Amino acid sequence: MKSIVTVLFAMLASGLALSAADRLHLPPKQGTANGKKIVLVSGDEEYRTEETMPMLGKILSQKYGFDCVVLFAIHPEGGTIDPTFQKNIPGTEELDTADLMVIGTRFRQLPDDQLANFAEFLNADKPVIGIRTATHAFSGDAKTGDFKWSEFGLKILGEKWVNHHGAHRKEGTRSVPVTSNGSHEIMRGVGEIFATTDVYGIAHLDPYAVTLFLRGEVTESLDPDSKAVAGKKNDPMMPLAWLREYTAPDGKTQGQAFCTTLGASVDFADEDLRRLIVNTALHLTGQNVPAKADVTPVDPFAPSFYSGFKSDHYKTLNRKPEDYALGKSPATSDLKVPTTKPLSESEKAARAEEKKRPDNSGDGAPHAPEVDAPVATKVRPQAVAAPARGERIVLIGNGLAERDVYYGRLETELQLRFPESDLFLRNMARPGDTPGFRPHPSRVSQWAFPGAEKFHPDKTIHNGKGFFPTPDQWLTFLKADTVVAFFGYNESFDGQGAVANYQAELEAFVNHTLTKAYNGKEAPRLVLVSPIAYENQSAKRDLPNGEKENANLSLYAAAMEAVAKKHGLTYIDLFTPTGQIYETTDEPFTTGGFIPTEDGYRQLAEILANGLYGETPRLSKADPELVHSAVKAKDWFWQNDYHILNGVHTHGQRYNPFGPQNYPDEVQKSREMAALRDQLIHDVATGKKSDLSVDDSKTHVLPSVPTNYQPSAKNGSTEYLYGEAAEKTLTVPEGYQVKLFASEKEFPNLANLMQLSFDDKGRLWVAVMPTYPHYRPGDALPNDKLLIYEDTDGDGRADKETVFADKLHLPIGFEFAPEGVYLSQEPNLVLLRDTDGDDKADSSEIVLGGFDTHDTHHAISAYTADPSGAFVLCEGVFLHSNVETPYGPVRAVDGGFYRYSPQRMQLERTAQLAIPNPWGVVFDRWGQDFFLHTSGPSMNWMLPVSVKSTYGSKTPSTPDLVPQGQSVRPTSGLEIVSSRHFPDEVQGDLILCNAIGFLGIKEHQIEDSGTGYKTTFRHDLLKSTDGNFRPVDLEFAPDGSLYVIDWHNVLIGHMQHNARDPLRDHVHGRIYRITYPSRPLVAPAKVAGATVDELLDNLKLPELRTRYRSRRALRAHPAAEVLPSVKTWVAQLDNTESGCEHHRLEALWVTWGLNAVDEALLRELLASPDFHVRAAAVRVLRYNTHRIADHAALQEKAAADPEGRVRLEATVAASWIPDKAAAKKIVEIAAAHPVDEWSKNAVQTAKDRLAGIAEQAVAEHPRLPAPGHLDAEAKKQFLAGQEIYFREGFCVTCHQPNGKGLDPAFPSLEKSPWIAGDPDRLIKITLYGLMGPLEVNGKKYDGLVPMTPFGGMLKDEELASVLTFVRNSFGNQAEPVTAAQVKDIRAAQPGRLQFYTTEELRKEHPMK
Repeated sequence: MKSIVTVLFAMLASGLALSAADRLHLPPKQGTANGKKIVLVSGDEEYRTEETMPMLGKILSQKYGFDCVVLFAIHPEGGTIDPTFQKNIPGTEELDTADLMVIGTRFRQLPDDQLANFAEFLNADKPVIGIRTATHAFSGDAKTGDFKWSEFGLKILGEKWVNHHGAHRKEGTRSVPVTSNGSHEIMRGVGEIFATTDVYGIAHLDPYAVTLFLRGEVTESLDPDSKAVAGKKNDPMMPLAWLREYTAPDGKTQGQAFCTTLGASVDFADEDLRRLIVNTALHLTGQNVPAKADVTPVDPFAPSFYSGFKSDHYKTLNRKPEDYALGKSPATSDLKVPTTKPLSESEKAARAEEKKRPDNSGDGAPHAPEVDAPVATKVRPQAVAAPARGERIVLIGNGLAERDVYYGRLETELQLRFPESDLFLRNMARPGDTPGFRPHPSRVSQWAFPGAEKFHPDKTIHNGKGFFPTPDQWLTFLKADTVVAFFGYNESFDGQGAVANYQAELEAFVNHTLTKAYNGKEAPRLVLVSPIAYENQSAKRDLPNGEKENANLSLYAAAMEAVAKKHGLTYIDLFTPTGQIYETTDEPFTTGGFIPTEDGYRQLAEILANGLYGETPRLSKADPELVHSAVKAKDWFWQNDYHILNGVHTHGQRYNPFGPQNYPDEVQKSREMAALRDQLIHDVATGKKSDLSVDDSKTHVLPSVPTNYQPSAKNGSTEYLYGEAAEKTLTVPEGYQVKLFASEKEFPNLANLMQLSFDDKGRLWVAVMPTYPHYRPGDALPNDKLLIYEDTDGDGRADKETVFADKLHLPIGFEFAPEGVYLSQEPNLVLLRDTDGDDKADSSEIVLGGFDTHDTHHAISAYTADPSGAFVLCEGVFLHSNVETPYGPVRAVDGGFYRYSPQRMQLERTAQLAIPNPWGVVFDRWGQDFFLHTSGPSMNWMLPVSVKSTYGSKTPSTPDLVPQGQSVRPTSGLEIVSSRHFPDEVQGDLILCNAIGFLGIKEHQIEDSGTGYKTTFRHDLLKSTDGNFRPVDLEFAPDGSLYVIDWHNVLIGHMQHNARDPLRDHVHGRIYRITYPSRPLVAPAKVAGATVDELLDNLKLPELRTRYRSRRALRAHPAAEVLPSVKTWVAQLDNTESGCEHHRLEALWVTWGLNAVDEALLRELLASPDFHVRAAAVRVLRYNTHRIADHAALQEKAAADPEGRVRLEATVAASWIPDKAAAKKIVEIAAAHPVDEWSKNAVQTAKDRLAGIAEQAVAEHPRLPAPGHLDAEAKKQFLAGQEIYFREGFCVTCHQPNGKGLDPAFPSLEKSPWIAGDPDRLIKITLYGLMGPLEVNGKKYDGLVPMTPFGGMLKDEELASVLTFVRNSFGNQAEPVTAAQVKDIRAAQPGRLQFYTTEELRKEHPMK
């Protein structure tokens, strides 16, 4: 016994380890003990921490006196080290007595008793060192209290797993020190580190809450001598090593954490990385850090190169912890760092794959500046003084600043005052922006600076995808010297209780900005500008009188002044002087009380110029209007850069695969053209030029864009048909007739038609947009138009064209009103006026701004008025609109509908739901609204989805109204048959256009059914065999005939072809007229020029559109004239007459449209014997609660109505009532009655939102389990592929959730030999697309719309996964597809963009 004790003592004295079976104990070398204990936790499948941690433990114990314990991932069967076994790291109780933890685990899922030791360690405020995968150390749902262990990296180390910023196993990492922290003792003796692991992406780390020591430079290869990768991968460089303070799982305790994303065992072959970790361990435990720590490995260290092994590898190794004891240092494998060699074509293709972002936006592009500002070491003087020569001024903030980009008044004033100063000004403001919340649909984050999210906990939802630069990156790109910030208006609607929050947000923004040297030299001069006062226009319009608004605005302005004073910034008070202006002028200063008119900006510019640089006279002798024109010319091109339309293709998730062909060049050209106009401004202001000519000939030459369309005689769509030849391709049911009304042959302006409508004179108006999809730099400026067509000789063909408005840009929606024509001009809603009656627009006023432009065919469009004259605007997915209104900001994410009331200048987000691209809304004779999904084949009733939405939420929908077997897409244009010229049996039918596959008009009968409706297919009202026929809108004329407009284009797909494909047509367009010759045309009712009595009598006519136009004409008459006439008209109605209740409803709608609803009539109709009328009356009540004192009591009664539709109207109306208690009571009353498939979602959603219950995202498509016949790896592919299949705009859009497709364009995937057959053929189809007709299971598909090529959108493994999914779904069962198979086929045809044809594929892969 004595000899055994002696041996044990000798082992300990010599420093040899004595280990428990499941851990490695490395006691301090004799005589060196410092009394501190370190636990080193290994456990990752790839980077070999089982090699690293013993090596570090030996250095720390044998050279620096630490008592070290190394823990391992141990497989319970055999007790061997097995990093692939994620659920066991024994020995965690060692943390109870530890002073420091070093952790390098990856996605562990440990039992609660082991996690408890980690929690106790952290709750004791003890320090942590995390290496490499420690940012994602744990996974799963495990929690300690409220602390989620899957968030360990984010919460403790400051970052979680983001991505491989460098190419994994191909690009290395070279450390670059942060010089400002180079003197910290952690960096003592640490030189340049080179690692063969790639740089990790960093997205969530708060740079102001850490001490940053190193950044990671991405190198071209794994060779230490390799150069840095050129481009934005290193601009900016990602953080590589940092120190921060963490908050422990208990939510109270704070400790210190160091993290580096270096950390493979081969990385630790670099002595400077070892020294970095040793220094940190000494620092965090309070030990002395030597000038150059000895970090020579105690035992020979020959680490193996990182890679993943399966459990069998570790089982074969049979390693135990004692195998790493002193004197031992085994490698996990014999893999070594690969030697570098030139990349093969397939390797280049693979590297290109790795650069893709998962959202398909790519890895950025040269036109998107991604350089972050350096840290400022000094700040520019903040005092008011004359501008420096060449000073670069940037405006940021809300709509008050943004609107001036259309007027150019501030810059004009500055250039006139300082003509010799060469001032440079850019406007980066966007409506709705706050200091911290600045969303953009092509940015992954909505936050302007780290920590901004805490000021807006209600705005966490953000669906941005892409690489649009951050606000800081733009300011750096613009080299801003002076930043002028306009905030406070939107925030003021949060009320007095939120002033402190706003002030804190503003101060955080100021602190952030003053640390940034945007100009590369110093922090900017920062100027804070208050909101203007709210102008009282209530005497002329139903708008707020401004008392409440100004009380709030004054508080928010004072908060801004306080922040400016605290930081010594310039503060420009616009609130006080604008309030004074309102008192001294009769002319309106603002539009709607909150945003200046152009003349208002002219006055505002003087106040701003004085505030910026002091009161200075204009020194320029130039014509002010010439300078102003030059400024506006420059601003147009700046807008085409910073506010570029169609951003989903230029910077977003549809950038690939075609965007790189042209958009970097287009943006470069825009910037060069803007720069030339900067020079023009200076030349004009200094008198060097007296005209506005600019020579753009030397700007960047745009590359030609090739077409990937392959003409085919079978398709025939590259040949345009005209006149009778075009008519012969159209067929209609027996008894109907279709004739060409107008075409581009007679009227060259008629190109790319978007919307039609008839005015009160019975003339046809059409919006055309040959500029679509958006302006291309170098072309003539946009000249889209609003056109009027007339048939003056009654022969059924247009013979007169009037250009009402030109020089428009993408007029995708318009609606008439007595005051003019409301029109889309992305990002604005504008009002065109014809003040002299010559059928030419004389003025254009921006009414509202901030509607998103991210996708030009998803923006506000397809306007349709409700019975009051308020109109609905459709908006599609991808968009993030933030619209400033007199009532506060209206914010929206993704698809939905707005309602704009011109009478009150009030905008609401009527419905927000999961919808791709709605392009068609119609109201029936009872005021019920229906809409199309367009990109999807559905048609729905809008009332159930009109429950008031919270920010970013999506309201559950209701049953599809398209009859089974009649689904087509994309639909656009929705109308109700209401014409005595058409047969009696079709009256009330819904008709809709479709522009791909089925080319024509579907007609469906609709009837009441329960709370909602049922539909039955009637017939195809119109069909075409011309592949270029693209019907997009339709409307009944005053004579009862039906007009249809034809976009007419070879190409219509957005993902199949480049936006600039030369075959995208810009010159064709047609209008057709459908009649029923055996029935007489309707004698058009007199509307224009009619008396009030005549217009009221029109309301008895059967034609919905006649009543629509008559109500509109009545709104043009004074209310004082119309309202008494309405009372008389109603009093004279015969109550026994059929339709009397509907006539009374029409009268109520007239008073609603005059913004003076007849309350007595409303109360009567709320009790009407006809439930249709009662439901319609509740809708009127919903929009007049500000006028009806007892509206809540009336809604309670409606909520108890025996008819479900009336109760549903009351439920939806209640969700919009500000009085939550009253609203909840109404909904509870409705909920106590039976609900059906039409009302149950609305009732539950209203209850939840009124209760403040946070909504959980619900998958639109149920997740299917992987089939049992697949192995474990294929099952993972199946599940991953399922997610890809159901992404918006991917497979599901055409082939549908059930895989049945849509005839005749989109083939079924069910039991398809094309799917389950030759995998190489299927891979080629999916990579490169397919064009041409084909036959699947005996059914023929025309092939006019090609299969989208996904090669530029999906990585090899993603494409393999989605193909594995479809090959094992929809009745198919086939072998999975591997990423290697995809890679080989891609590598064989590098750079291919051409579609495959069916003939080509059949030749290469014959069908068996």
